[in-house]
Amino acid sequence: MIWENTGIEEKVASKATIKDVAALAGVSRATVSRVLNGTAVVSKETSQAVQRAVEETGYTINAQAQALALGRTNTIGVLLTEPFDELYEDPTYSSIMRGITEALAETQMFPLLFQAYTAAEREKAFRIIKRGAVDAVIHLSPFDDPEGLATLADSRIPVVLCGQIIGESYSDRFSCVYADDVEGAEIAARHIADLGSTNIGLIMGERQAPATRDRLVGYGNVLGEKIHDDRVIFGGWDQITGARGIEELLTRDPSIDAVICGSDRIAAGAMEFLHARGIEVPRQIAIIGFDDHRVASQTSPTMTTIAQPMNLQGRKAAELALDMLAGGAPQTVVLEMELKKRESA
Repeated sequence: MIWENTGIEEKVASKATIKDVAALAGVSRATVSRVLNGTAVVSKETSQAVQRAVEETGYTINAQAQALALGRTNTIGVLLTEPFDELYEDPTYSSIMRGITEALAETQMFPLLFQAYTAAEREKAFRIIKRGAVDAVIHLSPFDDPEGLATLADSRIPVVLCGQIIGESYSDRFSCVYADDVEGAEIAARHIADLGSTNIGLIMGERQAPATRDRLVGYGNVLGEKIHDDRVIFGGWDQITGARGIEELLTRDPSIDAVICGSDRIAAGAMEFLHARGIEVPRQIAIIGFDDHRVASQTSPTMTTIAQPMNLQGRKAAELALDMLAGGAPQTVVLEMELKKRESA
């Protein structure tokens, strides 16, 4: 390649600088720095232009010196305060984690998982975080962690919550990204109502979970008096809860003709129970799940569900962390949910 009147060709022969890269890419030195540091989200075209200029000028980065100069570790801590098995058993967490990893793949940053379920794990995780071992934190499970949130609020590093902010006092401190559970529940309830179902049961997850609370609000907004307290079952988020829940609902009221489930795993367990007893879905009982994880397309019949953009949530969380590292203010991003219409309802 030939450069005209830039003086870059002589510098390439010796040692290229960030100024040379900026001149060739047609961007500012600050933009080059942000791309190479991975501390801001730029367009794909800008990133590619900078990377091409780096290759063509032969510019090299001393990653260790760069990190020391910035006071950075090039790591983003990902905090999980649920049991470790949930990372593998609940597709929600793995989907978010995949999104985080994908968003950071082309940056200098990499994710570092902190397990903080037990008291010992929490003490160690927060001690390391407070020592500055990571540049930012993404909290995967902030819903019932007031102590952890208070500790993070006092830290000097950017924090992103994968969930709705708990308490207005944190609104100017944390970024957050979440899908609106009330909206998702309303979508599910409207679909069930449109089917003409009249005897509706609910099998939910943990009673005290914010997702359960918000979804009950959404179901109530649409179905009102069609939801009776004796037709609401609480449990975990797994298939065992679905099987036990549908059995209990049918014991209480054999005329149940539709069941709204708090997760796809719950719905899958309910469908397996009904199939084993010769009860047809959806002809006799319509079933709708929540999440749109892989299991929803693997059941027979395939599962109608509410899709949560979990991979996108992870990507957005990483982007918010990078933006805060580049000096951006905390933001709140609310993602949309949608109905995935399949065969079960």
